[in-house]
Amino acid sequence: MTDAAPATTWITLGRLDAIPVGRARYVEAAGRPLCVVRTSETEAIVFDDACPHAGSSLSGGHVEDGCLICPLHQWPFRVADGVCADAAGIHVRQYVSRVRDGLVELADPGPR
Repeated sequence: MTDAAPATTWITLGRLDAIPVGRARYVEAAGRPLCVVRTSETEAIVFDDACPHAGSSLSGGHVEDGCLICPLHQWPFRVADGVCADAAGIHVRQYVSRVRDGLVELADPGPR
């Protein structure tokens, strides 16, 4: 007999259509400041909102060439994995998320 994996709890972050494609929005959920990036008509990605370089809010940035551009110093973070395109050792945390019925949802990351 094997134990079933625990069910994922999903936290609704907001409507996908409230974010223009290629832009980001700030939300707070699970006790964390988050950046929701709309990457296409049907997809969004969720990151920590603070840039690891200088702590700037990434939600003020935009998507360019597959990267979320930090609004403070223009550091590019790949939306695919959160790694800085200019410095491979630097990254921003990406969370498990999905779009369901037009809503962006975050898999509950548990305690901070």
